[in-house]
Amino acid sequence: MKVKELIEQRLLDPRFRKAWYELAPRFDIANAMIRFRAKKDRMTQAQLAELTGISQRSISALEHSIATPNIRTLIKLAEGMGAVLRIRFDFDDPQPFADDEEAD
Repeated sequence: MKVKELIEQRLLDPRFRKAWYELAPRFDIANAMIRFRAKKDRMTQAQLAELTGISQRSISALEHSIATPNIRTLIKLAEGMGAVLRIRFDFDDPQPFADDEEAD
């Protein structure tokens, strides 16, 4: 069974579903940071910290999804990575992996 299929099956459990969607924003942030560093010739966390003005310890915590950043941190992160920060509210039931079909 692929990871995608397993998660979709587990999302039928209301407790798992609640936890999944509470943690999803953290996972999205971590994924964006890791992908950015990989595209920049495997930039280190220390280099990203210098670029953004966020401590390496905080970069690590964000990438491990154990920290919840505030808006100021997200802005610094986006500016340092040359990205546009967009925050949105989805009122429809989001579909897992809708934006990332490579999540097998």
